[in-house]
Amino acid sequence: MGVIVLQHEVDESSLLLDLSCQPEQVDAATLEERFFVWPIRWRCDGVDLFDWSFNPGTPWWSLPALGFGTRCLDAFRSVREFGEHWMRLPGGGWLRWTNACGVVTIECSISGRSFRLHAADLAVAVQHYRAGVAQDLISRYPRMALHGSWRHWDSRVPRAVT
Repeated sequence: MGVIVLQHEVDESSLLLDLSCQPEQVDAATLEERFFVWPIRWRCDGVDLFDWSFNPGTPWWSLPALGFGTRCLDAFRSVREFGEHWMRLPGGGWLRWTNACGVVTIECSISGRSFRLHAADLAVAVQHYRAGVAQDLISRYPRMALHGSWRHWDSRVPRAVT
């Protein structure tokens, strides 16, 4: 279990369309399901999870970037506690997460590909992905910080002390 790549690329044309809708005013669920649909790649030990037969050699899949990060974080927390989690993918399919003694296996229903990684490495990869998405979004559209759920999406923003 070696190198993990969980990354996104900003789709500038999609971003411009999304920004025209004033996303800081859109409800969180809609943002996670319908906005910021950007190419995402997930690779571990030479296995690209999103490289499948109808998209051969192209290991990127366009998914809602904020929602994917949230789902991955939820899946990680769930698999750590319960040992298994089925994560629905927008547009169809799922990722099945299983945990055995701190080693998490993630299997993609669409590609049939899977890989195993240490839970600690997975946690770092998911947090890094989420921070990268938040950074790319806020650097292009600072008004996103006005959204009531921004602190949920951007772990770099300090939580209010109560």
